[in-house]
Amino acid sequence: MSSPPPARRDFFLQAMRQALGPLARVLDEKVQDLSRVLHPVLPAGETQPAAVPRGVPLRVLRPPGALSEEVFVSTCERCGKCVAACPAHAIELDPNGLLADGAPYIEARKQPCVICTTLACMPACPSGALQLKPATALGMGTAQVNFALCRRNTGEDCTLCVRACPLGDTAIAISTITGRVVVKLAGCVGCGLCENRCPTDPPAIVIHPPRQFDLAEPV
Repeated sequence: MSSPPPARRDFFLQAMRQALGPLARVLDEKVQDLSRVLHPVLPAGETQPAAVPRGVPLRVLRPPGALSEEVFVSTCERCGKCVAACPAHAIELDPNGLLADGAPYIEARKQPCVICTTLACMPACPSGALQLKPATALGMGTAQVNFALCRRNTGEDCTLCVRACPLGDTAIAISTITGRVVVKLAGCVGCGLCENRCPTDPPAIVIHPPRQFDLAEPV
């Protein structure tokens, strides 16, 4: 079925506006308001910030034993049982789904995973989104050091991150060659205790989710 010619279509639209009266003006205002939200007019020289794609957390960590990101997000039931089971209250859940796809997450700087002896969150998960794993293979992420921010770079003998690590020198150590903090990729599980204890702001050591870090310096 062909569309009416533009002149005829405009005639019908105008007639409808007149018939609706005040209601038409209200609808026009709502449409304009929506248009301003979706397509805001920015000051000269400014650009619209890029939206964060769905499925890309803002450097938050998943709980211990989480499946790969895409599978975890689709498998997790958002039931909150891992949140309730965590003795450190490290796991959070955004019910509005505005952060981390609404699935459980950890902010290490706020409250890290403490690698509790029972690893309580994993057996509490009913969907299998969190798999039972030993403490040495939790796979939450890997720590990375920014040596420019580290206090050891200025001559201080700070070892807070090393002393905070529950896995000891299998995951992090002070290099006997350079005196720098060195993260061992094979041992770090990304619990975030080192980031949480780091005294600098921003922290000199941070946890990055899997596959988002550079190779560590050898000891």
